Amino acid sequence: MDQKKLGDDAPSLAQEILGYLNFSSGATDPRFLQNLNELFGRIAAQVGRKPVWQALSEVLRAELRAARGTREAFRHVEQAEAVLDLVFGAA
Repeated sequence: MDQKKLGDDAPSLAQEILGYLNFSSGATDPRFLQNLNELFGRIAAQVGRKPVWQALSEVLRAELRAARGTREAFRHVEQAEAVLDLVFGAA
């Protein structure tokens, strides 16, 4: 999927989602849900025949790889990786 078509702020949305997944203890966060809904909607509008959930997984995993080690918040990403594996299946 061409992530550029998701908008200039899509990487920021994905990083906020991943930051929540990486540090959350499971408490509901309306901002997380809003960001997830926004990114999902953008992907749904762009994806072809591929299931939206699969494209979302690819986008989040690609952004996590790109963000790893770039900031303190993404120095250790094991929890976010584990959540992505749990939700979408191991890559």
